[in-house]
Amino acid sequence: MTINYTALLALAEPVTGTQPGVWGDDVNKGITDYLDIAIAGTNTISTDIDVTLTKTQGDNAGSNITATTAQYMQLFFNGARTAIRNVVAPATSKIYVVNNSTTGGFAVIVKTGVSVGVSIANGEKAVIAFNGSDYVKISSSLISGLTGILPVANGGTGASTLTGVVYGNGTSAMTAASAAQIVAAIGATPVANATNVANLTGGSAGQLVYQTNTNVTGFAPVPTAGYVLSWTGSAFNWIVGVPSGAASSLSGGAQYQIPFQSGVGVTAFNSNLTFDSSTNTFGTTNITTTGAITAPQVGNMIPFYYANQAAFPSAATSHGAWAHSHADGAMFFAHGGSWVRALDADTDVTVAQGGTGLSTLTANNVILGNGTSTPLFVAPSTAGNVLTSNGTTWQSAAAPATGPTVAKTYYMAQF
Repeated sequence: MTINYTALLALAEPVTGTQPGVWGDDVNKGITDYLDIAIAGTNTISTDIDVTLTKTQGDNAGSNITATTAQYMQLFFNGARTAIRNVVAPATSKIYVVNNSTTGGFAVIVKTGVSVGVSIANGEKAVIAFNGSDYVKISSSLISGLTGILPVANGGTGASTLTGVVYGNGTSAMTAASAAQIVAAIGATPVANATNVANLTGGSAGQLVYQTNTNVTGFAPVPTAGYVLSWTGSAFNWIVGVPSGAASSLSGGAQYQIPFQSGVGVTAFNSNLTFDSSTNTFGTTNITTTGAITAPQVGNMIPFYYANQAAFPSAATSHGAWAHSHADGAMFFAHGGSWVRALDADTDVTVAQGGTGLSTLTANNVILGNGTSTPLFVAPSTAGNVLTSNGTTWQSAAAPATGPTVAKTYYMAQF
């Protein structure tokens, strides 16, 4: 049984002429399984300790791949960490994709047994490689994880520090622009409606600048604390308090009442519609209007709630209004000076309304009218009974034992 192994990934190399009958297992467990993890395999490491990765070797007896096999492509760290943990990997040419998804905020350092290694910050994902003496970072999901200066060709500035106006130099590193370069870039001719001077001529500290005429700049006087800026009609000036003609507050009204213009130059206050600024709500009292209420066709909601019928307003002065009695669980409308209950699925239609006043009728009973009251019923009672009148009402009674037959009745009629 002779098998050699490659230096980097420890892939099996069965010697020709050996391994009779077990070559398939040698290839599967010593080559195929290792190529699988070396190209796409992930080694999940959850232990809160330092870990040493070693190259394992497979043969026809088994792959021998373990949790510390070094040939995996990706090293995925998860679980809680209480300190920075070291992962010692073989000092041979190898690329790892490292994902530090641990909790606790600690880094993971991948190194050889004697090297400094490369630190992968908590939450960072990076590609690292062995450079012949140590593992180094090739790329990172964190900008802070990269070293060096990003060149212009890769979207950077090519410079580690910049001061002043930045000046582009093609694909070369950017530099701070000189005065001559700035003039060359924007031109020596002043831009229309702009000035190239560092300071305006005239004026003093604290004065505001405004345009007094075409191409003429003026300065408002130096302000005094508590003054406000006002336009006189020809210039700006500072005045005490509120400008003439302006009111700081309206006279009249009570707290939270909303003002409205009741006439030309006349302000009034609505005593019904109010706004409470402490709760940002309208209507601390009733809203009364003599006009129609018109609203858009959207999801409006107007409650008509009353505890019971006794709480209803006068029907005489509320003709056409709706009201809901919570105690009755029903809606009522005002008509003819009375509150009339609206029919619903739970309402029995009375005799006066064209119904029976009942929600159920006993099967096979005869219905007897009872004026405006609930109808009466006559049960069939005993089999063979007939409906008879006692002169006042109807009842179910046994048929008479004797009486005129049809023939006799006919005879007496003829007589």
